[in-house]
Amino acid sequence: MPKNRFLFLLILLLGLILAAAACGGSDDDTDTPAPTDTPPATIEAEQDAAAEPVFESISVTEAYTRFSQSDTAILVDVREENEWAATGYPEGAELIALTTFEQEVPRKLTDKNTEVYLICNSGNRSMSASEYLLQMGYMHVINIEGGFQDWMSAGLPIEQYTP
Repeated sequence: MPKNRFLFLLILLLGLILAAAACGGSDDDTDTPAPTDTPPATIEAEQDAAAEPVFESISVTEAYTRFSQSDTAILVDVREENEWAATGYPEGAELIALTTFEQEVPRKLTDKNTEVYLICNSGNRSMSASEYLLQMGYMHVINIEGGFQDWMSAGLPIEQYTP
């Protein structure tokens, strides 16, 4: 028994020594970052540039206001043709169904720096379209929350669809 106890204590002592060595460090334990020649604004800009681009999600009323005040923004309704025929679509919208979105986008949305507002029926399909546009390099992608249902409820202008 004493031999097992000695071995146990020896292993415990070695473990403590290793733990103490691993926790060691410099005598200066301050949290002060190392000095740098790069100004803080430049560091933040570099971090922002490296970040994944994200789309913005806004309400239908904010989308309508911003879209109406822009000469270059594009509003895209990604619902399907049968939905446009049944309910109409937001005034001034480009009609690009989500089922043909990947094929139509390069032809209809040629400027990747233009603000692109995306709307569907409730906001789910337009989120998918927003993610796709970001992957394709579009810089200003805005998803319209609540979709066409909220657009109609807000009494915003609608055009009738004619094939």
